[in-house]
Amino acid sequence: RIKGRLEREATNYNIYDKFSSQLTDLYKDLEKLEGRFSNSKTPQEREELSNAIALQMAKIDTINKIAEYELKKIDNENKLKDDMEYYEYINSFFGELE
Repeated sequence: RIKGRLEREATNYNIYDKFSSQLTDLYKDLEKLEGRFSNSKTPQEREELSNAIALQMAKIDTINKIAEYELKKIDNENKLKDDMEYYEYINSFFGELE
């Protein structure tokens, strides 16, 4: 039981790490765009950078939602696995429960 739980926690960590890395990269790009926006000279350049910033924010929001969904899905799967392991553990002592 402990090995399975540790494997599931490692999976959670790997997924969290993957999303964290993606978000870090997106935030770095966003900071660069904001810096360029501050230094922009023309209205056209500001508009293009404003659109790029909005797109970057949408990407960040999407990654956050995907991460939330994936972690919730994994949490639900882990709870199910824990329940099944507990059921099997109890059955090993008392036989099949109906």
